[in-house]
Amino acid sequence: MTEEQISLCKTCLNRKKGDFAPEDICNIRGHVLAETETCNYFDLDRNVITNKDQVEDMVRPNSERAKLAVIMVGAVMVMNLIALLSSYMQLELLQQLKAGVFLADDVLNSNDSRERLVGIIFIVVSITSAVFFIQWFRRAYYNLHIRTGNCENSEGWAAGAWFVPFVCLYRPYHIMLELWNKTTDLVEEKNKAEGTEGNTTHRFSAQLVGTWWTLWILSNVIGRVMLKKAFDNATIDNLISSTQFSIVDSVFSLVLGVVTILMIREYAKREAVING
Repeated sequence: MTEEQISLCKTCLNRKKGDFAPEDICNIRGHVLAETETCNYFDLDRNVITNKDQVEDMVRPNSERAKLAVIMVGAVMVMNLIALLSSYMQLELLQQLKAGVFLADDVLNSNDSRERLVGIIFIVVSITSAVFFIQWFRRAYYNLHIRTGNCENSEGWAAGAWFVPFVCLYRPYHIMLELWNKTTDLVEEKNKAEGTEGNTTHRFSAQLVGTWWTLWILSNVIGRVMLKKAFDNATIDNLISSTQFSIVDSVFSLVLGVVTILMIREYAKREAVING
């Protein structure tokens, strides 16, 4: 390969990540460049970037996706508040039953119907929120790929990592941390180039990402314990314990929602500075 070929390959998002010999750097359809060969795919591949104008043309807007993600996370928080209230009402009924207080069947049936309805709506809103969040997340990682060309994962992993067992426990966090750190660096580079280092939008450090992921893991652990308890024998004590875990889960989820909204908004500010 010539030096000119290598310099062009270094602008291609399909090059292999890591330290490779020049002839092995290409990852497009397993293509390997010979010493005197030119790339047959280079001009056809939409992910190849060779100048700054192409970068600006290929970056996709993400502000609306950020707003929709925030709205849907807020909707989940509202459902968590409703679920918290419903669980508290159920806990009071269960404690009365344990104390030997007589409760009419219509009261118990009403409680079960309310809990069932809240649960169904909560699932629908949560799934919708997850879709909007992942769409924002993937678009953000796509744009980072375009701007830096050296991300640690493929764009597809920004969506797929959430659904792969074990991988879902760490890779989304690593991708979000990479987004945060590299975008912050891009903001600082732009401010420095424009002589506006003091005009920074940074209010939160990368610790916000760590807090977000810690709360996410804890919320999922509590949710799994709660799900396991739901299949225990339907005794009063087990139902009380399950309802208490539901209350704790709702509280954790509310805090997680606040942190998630903060994180999305703060990252959106960084993207706005870069794209501005």
